[in-house]
Amino acid sequence: MQISFQTAETGGRTLLLVTSPVPAADRETAARRLLSLRELSAGAVAFLLPPAQDAAVRVEQVGDEVGAEALLCAAMWFAVRRGLRKERRFLVETPQGVHTVHANPLTGAVSAQIGERRTAHSTVRQTVALGPAYDLSF
Repeated sequence: MQISFQTAETGGRTLLLVTSPVPAADRETAARRLLSLRELSAGAVAFLLPPAQDAAVRVEQVGDEVGAEALLCAAMWFAVRRGLRKERRFLVETPQGVHTVHANPLTGAVSAQIGERRTAHSTVRQTVALGPAYDLSF
């Protein structure tokens, strides 16, 4: 299995953003293998996918729920990949729904509204720094 991923730092924690397609049935194994790479000191793995709804990118993690850190890192990855030069608002999809995010690649600042649009939600803010990209074969 060939896996491409990029590191992202937020809140002192390293997250691995898998950018290559990994079948859903293989994601748990892939995440376990990536987390076992001690040199990366990663705390979590997120998989970036094409969105199913009206969003810029979809992010999933092993299990049902995507954490706020993964959502924010996916948003920053998208903003940098698109070459955005100032703060922009766009949508990021997770299994929990579609979330409005604001990302500024020049400062690393990113925020997202977490929760249902029609019910109470909270806004989370972090600074995200994207690190090197890697290609590995397992």
